[in-house]
Amino acid sequence: MASDQKVYMPLMIGDWLKGTRGMKAEVRGVYLNLLLFQWDNGYIPSDMETLSLIDPEIGKVWVFIKDKFVEDGPGRLKNLKNNEVRDFWKKQSSNGKKGGRPKKVKPGVNPNNNPKRNLHNNDSDLDIGNELSNKEGVDFSDYEKWTSDVVSGNDWMFADKIRNMNILVNGRIAEFALSYLSLLAQYPNKKPPDQNRFRISLIAHIQEKLKDNGKQQSTLDKGTAHTVGLMESYKQHYGGTSGGG
Repeated sequence: MASDQKVYMPLMIGDWLKGTRGMKAEVRGVYLNLLLFQWDNGYIPSDMETLSLIDPEIGKVWVFIKDKFVEDGPGRLKNLKNNEVRDFWKKQSSNGKKGGRPKKVKPGVNPNNNPKRNLHNNDSDLDIGNELSNKEGVDFSDYEKWTSDVVSGNDWMFADKIRNMNILVNGRIAEFALSYLSLLAQYPNKKPPDQNRFRISLIAHIQEKLKDNGKQQSTLDKGTAHTVGLMESYKQHYGGTSGGG
């Protein structure tokens, strides 16, 4: 196992449940073994003989899970989601080796003499690395860690709050959490003082995002209803039926 990888594999609970919905237990078990092997090695072999050394039941269930993997060079396959999470944790490990928290630096004078921030930035920008590296004197390591715990499902207190409030995120928890981390990077005045306040403010962010999504869906529904109404009016006026009848 590579030295810069953690000794455990975070399980994205929402993605796992969604991706294995309808699978039998034996299929899930083999699939999980393959994901663990990829986490440890970066890929799984593509030939059945070698795969059977990872899990002897592979021949019975491969037809049900082969579409979960794509080619990654000669004789190699990979699951894209596993690879994405693996790269994320590799980056986290690399950042941790840089020596922990940086010393706070007193911010310099704004050369543009413009204290106002650009409020038209895209809230959904997930390029967190650039945002964080450009913030002098602001330590975001705690927020990164808390966000990682939420995304990986390790923050059980956050999961309990979401469940008890009956908030349905539909597998989009990573999207919402990274979106909120981006906001924290852009607007330091939004920084919550501790992890519990972070959970509460993240939930508020998620609720706002879901509310906006609901408004967009409502607009689409009204537009569809209007179009259907016009079609019915034309049919009644001309005495015709849909489809040229």
